[in-house]
Formats: sequence, C-alpha cells, structure tokens
Amino acid sequence: MFVVGCARRGQLTFAQDLSELGFNAGKKLRGACAQSLVLTEQDVAEQHPRGALDFEAPEVKVLVDAAGKPADIREYPRNDAHRLIEECMLAANVCTANFLAESALPVLYRVHDGPNMDKLDNLKAFLKEMGIVLTRSSAKPEPKDYQRVLLKIADRPDAHLIQTVLIRSLLQAVYQPENIGHFGLGFAAYTHFTSPIRRYPDLL
Repeated sequence: MFVVGCARRGQLTFAQDLSELGFNAGKKLRGACAQSLVLTEQDVAEQHPRGALDFEAPEVKVLVDAAGKPADIREYPRNDAHRLIEECMLAANVCTANFLAESALPVLYRVHDGPNMDKLDNLKAFLKEMGIVLTRSSAKPEPKDYQRVLLKIADRPDAHLIQTVLIRSLLQAVYQPENIGHFGLGFAAYTHFTSPIRRYPDLL
C-alpha cells in the first residue's frame, strides 16, 4: 500500500493521481503501478467468461461559470488508471458481499434483475432491424447474450445508438436485503462496501 502525496490534492482525481505517480514516481513505485495495471487487464479479461456487461461511456463533466450556471460540457475518456481503480472497487465489493452472505449477516445487497420483460419484445424487434439477434429462444436473455451483442457492434458506426437501446432495456439496479445477484456485472453477490463509482446519490 502507498499513500499519494500531492500539493494539488483538491484539483486531482484518484485516476489523475495514479497517472501522475506512474510517470513521475521512483522506479519501485512505477513497477508497482505497472504490475497493478497487468492485474487489471486480467480482471477485465475475466469479465467475458462471467458475462459482465462493459458499456463504454465517457465520463461527462459540466463546467459552470462564475455565476454558477452551466457553461460547457466536456467528455473525459476512461484510461488505465480509471479501470484499475474500478476493478479494485469491484473486487472489494464482491469480497464483502460474499463474506456477509457466508456469515448470514443482514446487509443491503446491490442487485440487478436484468432485462425489463415489458421492453424485451421491442428490443428484439429493434435489433432484428439492425441485423442482430439477441437470443434465438423466448427465454429470458442472459448476460452473455448482451455481451455477445456488445462485442458484435463494437466497430459499427451506430454502436452508441444500439448500446443506448440495450441499456434502456435493462431494469435499474436497486438495494435490497434479498440477494438475487447482479445481472450487469455478472456477480452472484454484490454490495457497495466502497463508495459507489460515480453514483453518489446512492450513498446510504
């Protein structure tokens, strides 16, 4: 473990801190960062076998003027530092959820039931017009069905549109004491032990 010391702490995100460390820190610390990024790549690779959905969306920040009114909207693409932090947070949340489940302790799980069945027919019809098949049966789609579509459309010019429709076909994740797993992340148990990533309104 290492502690980040930076005079501009209030102006940097954790990801920026990590990026700064990777380039400006000593050899030993740069090696630790490099090793962490390798582990992150392995974690991301493991998302596919478990069926985790990786929706690529840039971080958006609203800039305000001196009067506090919106002046501009800028995109901040994800980099390796963001992915490293996200994978660490996911791992911590899964470990906590599994520990609490095995201990039979009361806990609010972060659960995701998957597709909204009322919207599923419309989704299949939309994808069919695009030459894409979500599932060849009437059964409820699995995470791997969504994942297969995401991989198929990755290089298409209309990928963002199709991804948006896929997202809107899913139910929202919620907090509840009964664990039903997390469809989108492909986890059998999940909770928010760390602060939810980019979801501050969800903090309890």
